[in-house]
Amino acid sequence: MNSSLADIYMESKPRYSFNNNANLQEIKLNKHYSLNGDYGLVIRGGRDLNSSLQVVKVIEGSLAALDGRLNAGDEIIQVNGVSAEQMNSKDLDNAFRSTDQINLLIRKAVNFLPVDTAKNGILI
Repeated sequence: MNSSLADIYMESKPRYSFNNNANLQEIKLNKHYSLNGDYGLVIRGGRDLNSSLQVVKVIEGSLAALDGRLNAGDEIIQVNGVSAEQMNSKDLDNAFRSTDQINLLIRKAVNFLPVDTAKNGILI
Protein backbone atom coordinates (compact mmCIF):
# COMPACT_ATOMS: atom_id res chain seq x y z
CA MET A 1 0.00 0.00 0.00
CA ASN A 2 1.46 3.37 -1.02
CA SER A 3 1.03 6.11 1.55
CA SER A 4 0.89 9.72 0.49
CA LEU A 5 2.84 12.43 2.29
CA ALA A 6 -0.46 13.60 3.75
CA ASP A 7 -1.21 10.13 5.18
CA ILE A 8 2.28 9.79 6.64
CA TYR A 9 2.04 13.26 8.16
CA MET A 10 -1.33 12.49 9.71
CA GLU A 11 0.05 9.29 11.25
CA SER A 12 3.18 10.98 12.61
CA LYS A 13 1.50 14.08 14.07
CA PRO A 14 -1.23 12.93 16.47
CA ARG A 15 -1.35 16.29 18.26
CA TYR A 16 -3.30 17.74 15.33
CA SER A 17 -6.99 16.94 15.44
CA PHE A 18 -8.22 16.51 11.89
CA ASN A 19 -11.29 14.46 11.04
CA ASN A 20 -9.60 13.66 7.72
CA ASN A 21 -6.75 14.94 5.60
CA ALA A 22 -8.96 16.85 3.15
CA ASN A 23 -7.27 20.14 4.03
CA LEU A 24 -3.77 18.73 3.36
CA GLN A 25 -2.47 18.88 -0.18
CA GLU A 26 0.72 17.72 -1.89
CA ILE A 27 2.12 20.20 -4.41
CA LYS A 28 5.11 19.77 -6.74
CA LEU A 29 6.49 22.79 -8.56
CA ASN A 30 9.31 22.72 -11.11
CA LYS A 31 11.39 25.88 -11.65
CA HIS A 32 12.10 24.71 -15.19
CA TYR A 33 8.70 26.20 -16.08
CA SER A 34 9.34 29.53 -14.34
CA LEU A 35 9.98 32.62 -16.46
CA ASN A 36 12.39 34.22 -13.95
CA GLY A 37 13.76 31.23 -12.02
CA ASP A 38 11.67 31.81 -8.88
CA TYR A 39 8.59 30.04 -7.61
CA GLY A 40 6.83 33.35 -6.93
CA LEU A 41 5.96 32.96 -3.26
CA VAL A 42 6.41 35.23 -0.28
CA ILE A 43 6.65 33.12 2.87
CA ARG A 44 6.96 34.08 6.52
CA GLY A 45 7.56 32.21 9.74
CA GLY A 46 9.89 29.40 10.67
CA ARG A 47 11.75 28.14 13.69
CA ASP A 48 13.70 31.39 14.07
CA LEU A 49 10.41 33.33 14.32
CA ASN A 50 8.77 30.66 16.49
CA SER A 51 5.83 30.26 14.11
CA SER A 52 4.64 28.00 11.33
CA LEU A 53 5.68 28.66 7.74
CA GLN A 54 2.91 30.41 5.90
CA VAL A 55 2.41 31.67 2.36
CA VAL A 56 1.88 35.41 2.66
CA LYS A 57 1.54 36.19 -1.03
CA VAL A 58 1.58 34.49 -4.42
CA ILE A 59 3.21 36.81 -6.95
CA GLU A 60 0.95 37.55 -9.91
CA GLY A 61 2.14 35.85 -13.12
CA SER A 62 4.60 33.61 -11.25
CA LEU A 63 4.99 29.85 -11.49
CA ALA A 64 2.98 29.38 -8.28
CA ALA A 65 0.24 31.73 -9.53
CA LEU A 66 0.01 29.95 -12.89
CA ASP A 67 -0.14 26.59 -11.09
CA GLY A 68 -3.02 27.96 -9.00
CA ARG A 69 -2.91 25.58 -6.03
CA LEU A 70 -1.11 27.81 -3.49
CA ASN A 71 -2.84 30.77 -1.87
CA ALA A 72 -2.06 33.35 0.77
CA GLY A 73 -2.61 31.81 4.18
CA ASP A 74 -1.67 28.26 3.24
CA GLU A 75 0.60 26.67 5.85
CA ILE A 76 3.67 24.75 4.68
CA ILE A 77 3.93 21.49 6.61
CA GLN A 78 6.84 19.84 4.74
CA VAL A 79 9.41 20.90 2.16
CA ASN A 80 10.95 18.03 0.17
CA GLY A 81 9.94 15.60 2.92
CA VAL A 82 11.48 17.67 5.73
CA SER A 83 9.21 18.97 8.47
CA ALA A 84 8.80 22.73 8.20
CA GLU A 85 8.74 22.86 12.02
CA GLN A 86 12.50 22.25 11.91
CA MET A 87 13.25 24.99 9.37
CA ASN A 88 14.33 28.54 9.94
CA SER A 89 14.11 31.16 7.19
CA LYS A 90 17.65 30.38 5.95
CA ASP A 91 16.88 26.63 5.72
CA LEU A 92 13.71 27.43 3.79
CA ASP A 93 15.51 29.74 1.39
CA ASN A 94 18.22 27.10 0.80
CA ALA A 95 15.64 24.34 0.24
CA PHE A 96 13.83 26.37 -2.40
CA ARG A 97 16.96 27.63 -4.17
CA SER A 98 18.98 24.40 -4.12
CA THR A 99 16.72 22.39 -6.41
CA ASP A 100 14.69 22.81 -9.57
CA GLN A 101 11.70 20.94 -8.15
CA ILE A 102 10.09 21.57 -4.78
CA ASN A 103 7.71 19.12 -3.12
CA LEU A 104 5.39 20.70 -0.58
CA LEU A 105 2.83 19.36 1.83
CA ILE A 106 0.52 22.21 2.73
CA ARG A 107 -2.53 22.80 4.89
CA LYS A 108 -5.04 24.91 3.01
CA ALA A 109 -5.99 28.18 4.70
CA VAL A 110 -9.41 28.59 6.23
CA ASN A 111 -9.12 32.16 7.50
CA PHE A 112 -6.25 34.44 6.58
CA LEU A 113 -5.59 38.08 7.41
CA PRO A 114 -3.11 39.67 4.96
CA VAL A 115 0.03 41.29 6.33
CA ASP A 116 2.54 43.82 5.00
CA THR A 117 4.73 41.49 2.92
CA ALA A 118 7.55 44.01 2.68
CA LYS A 119 8.14 43.65 6.42
CA ASN A 120 7.03 40.06 7.04
CA GLY A 121 8.31 37.56 4.53
CA ILE A 122 10.96 36.29 2.17
CA LEU A 123 10.51 36.03 -1.58
CA ILE A 124 11.34 32.61 -3.00
